Amino acid sequence: MASGFQGRGAEPRTRMLLREAEKPLTLSPSALQKEMSLTTKQRLARSKKLHLPLIVQPQDEHETSHHKFSAADPKQSSLLPCPAEVVFQNYSPGEVCEMPVVLRNRDKVPLLVKVILESSPYFQLEMPSNVYCKVPPGLSVTVRILFSPGQNKDYFHQLLCITETEELIVPIRAIGARAILDFPDELDFSECPVKYSTQKTLLVQNLGNRAAHYQLSTQSPFFVIPATGTLGIGDSVQVTVGVLPLRTGDCSTSLVVHYDTGEDTHTSLHGRAVDANIRLDRNAVTFQKTYVTLSNRAAVLIHNLSDVTACFQWTAVDTEGEEDLLKLRQYRRLCQQTKDNLSDSLKECGVDSTGQECFALLTHSLQSERAKVRGDAMLFCDGIFSLEPKEGEIRPKCSAEISVFFKPQEARLYQQAVYCDISGRENRLPLHLIGEGLGPRLCFNLKELNIGEVCVSTNNRYEVILFNTGPAEALFILLPPATAMGSFFTFLPQEGIVAPYRLQAIRISFHPTVMGEFQEEFCFHVTGSPKPVTLTIRGRVTGPTFHFDVPALHFGDVSFGFPRTLKCCLSNTSMAPMAVKLHVAGDGSGALSIDSFAQMRRHSNQSWRKEARGPRGPVDAKEFIISPCGATVRALGSEFFNVTLCSNTVREYQLELVVDVIGVGNKWLTLPLTARCIVPALRLLNPVVSFEQCFLKFPYKEKVTLVNDSDFPGCYRVLSQERKEKAAAWYSSSEPSGIIEAHSSVEIPITLEAQQLGECNVTAEVAVFGREGSPLEFHLECMAHGPVVSIDPEKINFGAIRVLEDRSKIVHLKNHGDIPAPFWVKMHCRISPAEKGRFIGGGYTGGTSHGVGSVAAPLAGEAARKGPWLGAEWDVLPAGGDICERLENSFEKRFDFLYIGWLQLLELVKASPDTVDSFVFVDKASGVARKHSRWRIEPTKGVVLPKSEVLVTVTGNLNDTKQFKDRMKVFIENSHPTIISVQAVGTGPTIVTDKPLGSVLDLTTHFSFSPCRYRFNVTNKGRRVHRLYWSTEGFSVSGQSARLPALRGTKSRDASRDHRAGSSVFKVRPQQVDLRPRQTVEMVLEGCSSTAQEVKEWLLCYATVGKEIEKKQIMQVDVTCKFIHPVVETSSREITFHVEKKPSDVLALQYQPLSLKNVCSLPFSIVLDLEQPFRICNVDQQPLPAGSKPMMLDVGEELHLCIQFDPAYEKDLNSRVAERALRMRFMEHPHEEQITVRGEVYFPNLHLQAEAVDFGCIINRTEQELHMEMTNCGPIPAQYHWSFLTDPHVNTIRFKPSPPEFKRQSSKKGGFPRRYSKTESVEGPSETPKTIQNSAQQPADAEDSLKAGALSSTAVEPQKPVRKKRLGQISKVKHPKPGMQEVFDVQPLWGELQPGESQLVTFTFFGHDNIVARVTALCHVEGGPTYEVVVTGEASPLATNWMWKKWTEGCSPTSALLN
Repeated sequence: MASGFQGRGAEPRTRMLLREAEKPLTLSPSALQKEMSLTTKQRLARSKKLHLPLIVQPQDEHETSHHKFSAADPKQSSLLPCPAEVVFQNYSPGEVCEMPVVLRNRDKVPLLVKVILESSPYFQLEMPSNVYCKVPPGLSVTVRILFSPGQNKDYFHQLLCITETEELIVPIRAIGARAILDFPDELDFSECPVKYSTQKTLLVQNLGNRAAHYQLSTQSPFFVIPATGTLGIGDSVQVTVGVLPLRTGDCSTSLVVHYDTGEDTHTSLHGRAVDANIRLDRNAVTFQKTYVTLSNRAAVLIHNLSDVTACFQWTAVDTEGEEDLLKLRQYRRLCQQTKDNLSDSLKECGVDSTGQECFALLTHSLQSERAKVRGDAMLFCDGIFSLEPKEGEIRPKCSAEISVFFKPQEARLYQQAVYCDISGRENRLPLHLIGEGLGPRLCFNLKELNIGEVCVSTNNRYEVILFNTGPAEALFILLPPATAMGSFFTFLPQEGIVAPYRLQAIRISFHPTVMGEFQEEFCFHVTGSPKPVTLTIRGRVTGPTFHFDVPALHFGDVSFGFPRTLKCCLSNTSMAPMAVKLHVAGDGSGALSIDSFAQMRRHSNQSWRKEARGPRGPVDAKEFIISPCGATVRALGSEFFNVTLCSNTVREYQLELVVDVIGVGNKWLTLPLTARCIVPALRLLNPVVSFEQCFLKFPYKEKVTLVNDSDFPGCYRVLSQERKEKAAAWYSSSEPSGIIEAHSSVEIPITLEAQQLGECNVTAEVAVFGREGSPLEFHLECMAHGPVVSIDPEKINFGAIRVLEDRSKIVHLKNHGDIPAPFWVKMHCRISPAEKGRFIGGGYTGGTSHGVGSVAAPLAGEAARKGPWLGAEWDVLPAGGDICERLENSFEKRFDFLYIGWLQLLELVKASPDTVDSFVFVDKASGVARKHSRWRIEPTKGVVLPKSEVLVTVTGNLNDTKQFKDRMKVFIENSHPTIISVQAVGTGPTIVTDKPLGSVLDLTTHFSFSPCRYRFNVTNKGRRVHRLYWSTEGFSVSGQSARLPALRGTKSRDASRDHRAGSSVFKVRPQQVDLRPRQTVEMVLEGCSSTAQEVKEWLLCYATVGKEIEKKQIMQVDVTCKFIHPVVETSSREITFHVEKKPSDVLALQYQPLSLKNVCSLPFSIVLDLEQPFRICNVDQQPLPAGSKPMMLDVGEELHLCIQFDPAYEKDLNSRVAERALRMRFMEHPHEEQITVRGEVYFPNLHLQAEAVDFGCIINRTEQELHMEMTNCGPIPAQYHWSFLTDPHVNTIRFKPSPPEFKRQSSKKGGFPRRYSKTESVEGPSETPKTIQNSAQQPADAEDSLKAGALSSTAVEPQKPVRKKRLGQISKVKHPKPGMQEVFDVQPLWGELQPGESQLVTFTFFGHDNIVARVTALCHVEGGPTYEVVVTGEASPLATNWMWKKWTEGCSPTSALLN
């Protein structure tokens, strides 16, 4: 039948929940209490509404059913379960509840129905699960569900009903203990004042059988306190429900109680908000006229005629909306201020104001300002009107007095409206405030002050009185005057306060600097008064009088640039001191004129070549100096002045000395002034000076005489030489300038230095300060010649020298003259046209179409660093024979080396810049050939001092085994060059290495299995190609040690590096290499050994040069290397942890130290690996991170670690031993080492002889004892006690059907006879019985209660016990269900075993009639595990004689039947 349920390729059935979309029910507290009080049957009886499930995805009937027609709605289910949801309620743990489910076929065709209930320890089906049954049309089938609760809690399950067309799910739900709070269904507040909190307190009790965890919630204007809570069973709590309406009118909502079990109850809340009887005694307050700075007071009463306490606040706005707008404006203003202040602070600190940190700081500041604005009560605050108190409370049927203060600040009318926001009134109560302010009364003792005539620039003092004629104090301040004459007046004090009916004296100071009549009006502003107080002052200011003690200042004749001073006296005949300033009218306003001493310090020729100035001289030159130029002349006093003239103009002076009075007027007095300027006439006594014979660039001294025949002193200077770079000789003077007195002469020293060979003639000039026309001239003459230097030797022959090694010769340069001789030395050679033809194999043309090219700018750019010869155009020739081979290797064969153009040469130079050394570059014009020389000269240039000698070292470093010839050219400045021939012959190899390879190469120590590499570069410093052959010979091993045992993963590596005995360890690669000139190749010397040994070998190198065939040994090196194994010394080879866990102890982490020391001669990196429950820690007992890097140990370094052991790595209480290996791996070597780590954890444990005790089958109403040995195998004393497992699923006690009755021969009826038993021991396997978790570790949920598993069947058959002596007919006995303690017994029930101690445990079985029992005995060890022992046994009567005979045959001969 089942095969017809699913067709081919059918989709899996869709499970459909039998619950329609229901509207959420609103339960009142009483309805919930009533619903929770129902039993399961009552709840089922109340469920009258049937729910028809909808078909979500029905099956295709053609594929799943044999019936083609169905009358049921395809959108609804054909199978109708009743009830649609199985609900168990108000049940007791341990009792079995039953619920029927009726499945009715609503279709017109039969349905195959299969009911499936998933396995559960709490829900079961009476009918077999997973079996199909057929339900006819219109009929039903009943399914009974059994529910066995373990606890009074919620359970959830589901019943799956499968038909041919759909799958239905019937939910199964068990409602456990519930909390029920007795809230009322409705709470009415009736009328309550607006803006006032009306509260009601409820005493709520938990009527349920579970502690209540609840949440209370409602909506505005209602509130509830507390919002959450916990209430025990039967306990009570006070809950406050209140309403705070802000508007008048009705309001209602629900108080929702949400339980943690998912139920919600709703209590209806109702209320009506009304205005209370609260009012002001008046709506306006008008104050009397009040003086400024004084205040006035009035009182306003607030009457509270209601029954509630009213809270009031005085505000400046009428509604909350306007108050919110004020708060918004205040918040915006504060935000802008905060932003500006923060931006200014950040700019001062130099911080970017756009950064993220600045934005976070601004956000924090704005949030703080927002909190301040929100917390502001916006109470009324004004500088004119104020109220006290601004807020407060008014008790019922009482009144409050409010003080209103008026303090005007100006003399004007004030009006202000304030509002009282008071609880109990929806709208705020308005109050209008009106007041007028009066200003103070001040006046002077006089209206006008006439001071008469005063002198200019004098101090004058006066005083006036200011009276206050009013009752208020007056604050006054002087308004600054706007006229020039008014600024000369000073008032003290300029501001102050005049007390009522008091006076203030004001001092006036007048210091005029302008003359004339005046009348000024001064105003004083009075705070609070609309008009200022005025004072008028009038008078006249007059000027001073002066005169000089001389009629004029006459300087007479003065020399050009020489100053002259005259003195005069100025007297003040006025009655006031005056400040004066003097100057000469018509004098220049620029820089001061230059005197002769200042001119002597000027060295430029231009300043001395200026011609005599015109009749008025320079326009801006200031030639007169007055000292002092200004002074203060006391009243009726006098002052002396010095006037100095330093003329820089050849002319006559007719000027005036002018006196200016500061603050009064300019050109107040004048004094005439006259003078004439003259330049003296000077001449040279010897206009021609001869120096005769002179060395080149050597200084010689002579003198020239200057004569002054006039009556005035003069100033002169020898002008410095101009255009010296083109002059034949240089001249100078140690004293070029000076002063020549009248009618005297001076000698001027002159120094001459010839700059050219031969006769020299130069002209010098002497300038006179102020002289018109050209300077005075004189001539200097001499005959110049150069230095005298001798050179020794004239030829240098080095002979045979080793290549690539320096060999030096000395050249002596001796200077016999009196001047230094600069020199420079170059290697030079000249190639004749015949030599050119020999190089190219024919006539030399120098064209680019022949073998040798013409190199211009392209080659010069590539090889400019090789020398200075590529600046112009040069012809290129091969410099040696090996260039042929190099060209053949660099170009195709079709290019013969004699026919290579400069483009091909450029490619060769780009590929190898050192190729330039193999060419000679010949200058087309001069025929001079230059090449990269193998000679070095030190120094190449220098100076031979007079009467001294310089040694020049010529060093040869050859790069080929041939003869080298060259010429050294010595150049002496201003002398003829000298040529010295140089020659040498090279011997030895030209192969060098970058690292020193001497006779012995010690590669020190290396690890075995690790390659030892030595890299070095080999360079061909010669001019020809070298082919090198490398090999190693002379294998020698010393101190060879046994090879380490092969490790896993290293077999292939070791095999590839295992060398045969006597073979070479080191190899060189590449073994053969060709080196072109200037080419470098990297060589690698590599060796590896799988054993610890010391290796000594020879490294040999052979070479063939150019096209030579014979090999020549050019290098032999003794190579030594020592291969070793890594060796680590540990502080211990085995680490053991021993932990004894007593019942009162707590398991803690254990640590033991471990030290690792590198005792080999090389550092190595070590990796440690250790598995749980052990960990590797540092010396601070901190675990090393997982995947940590290898630890480096230097030679002799010691690493200190700790090993951590977690004794609680397993959660049971059984004694255990963990043993792991601490593996040490070396990064440089495949060798591994291990340290054994062992952890022992001991609990109080026992060893039971067997896991099961089987009494077999005994005779009814007899008993039998079996013994089992129990041993304490641990080091800790063990305290134990026995009990039986109470799980009904594990323990079974039942009775077998009774056999046919027969009469007993004994006269006794019923009850047990006197019991006789035989003690027997139980033999079983040596394994410890099965243990269970400690009771403290078991979960509290009954669903997870302990269940006995499958027990071992290895229980040993017990020996036959002592049976009853006689058997009579057994009457029919009823079977009352006995307890486990009435069937089995264990002795002793408790005790303590010391370590190693054993004890026998006696199990007793009481054979009730026809009983079959299987129980689990538990041995609880304090601080240890709990052991399970399965105890089984059964009893039966003696049915037949042959059974009795068979039983007696099995008894021992000593057995006896009693009674």
